[in-house]
Amino acid sequence: MDEKTLKGLKALPLFAVGLAVFRTEGRSLQVLLCQPDWLIPLREWVLPEATLVEDETIVESASRFAATVVDGHHSPAVQMQTYARGKGVLGALTVCYVSVPPSVFHRGRKGFSYVWCDVEHLSYSRVFHDLDRALKEAIEDLSDNLPAIALLISRPFFTVVELQRAVNEVRRIAGRQGQMDIRNLRRMLDGAEWLIETTEVRSDGAFRPSKLYKVKEGS
Repeated sequence: MDEKTLKGLKALPLFAVGLAVFRTEGRSLQVLLCQPDWLIPLREWVLPEATLVEDETIVESASRFAATVVDGHHSPAVQMQTYARGKGVLGALTVCYVSVPPSVFHRGRKGFSYVWCDVEHLSYSRVFHDLDRALKEAIEDLSDNLPAIALLISRPFFTVVELQRAVNEVRRIAGRQGQMDIRNLRRMLDGAEWLIETTEVRSDGAFRPSKLYKVKEGS
């Protein structure tokens, strides 16, 4: 291991928040990974991370960090578990996740490269040994998070049928059994505070026009 890599490893904070940012590209669920320059020799990619800030909760730190990582609307951060990084010798990383609409881009940061990766075709990091487990648990939680899934397909509008398809695709990726029934989904959406029903409709051939919805800002 070269000197630059060793220096980078030693500079990692003992306690940090790792942010899993999810988006969709077609039918693919993607997560944003980053590569600090010092990780290039190892050919490793990790979650974007930031030092936990004193007097902030983990979720507050994750939400503030998310605003520096992506340019645009993101869902509220959801805290997952804390994992040992580098088998414990590199401190601890608490994983949180957010989702973003397809149109949102990540922000550049000097000394880092970024890439959107299909969650079903990832090569996992040796620096963060539990990255596979962390992402699996985050996707399982995401599969029950309707506002976050809705944001994944917001352009900025979506129909109930489109949301049903997205929910079932995330459930499939998460390894969940069963499909979300459209009638159950409509009942779950009825009166949801995070959902805005617009006056717009979308025509789809011979079918009756579908109402368009959007996610309330901050949801």
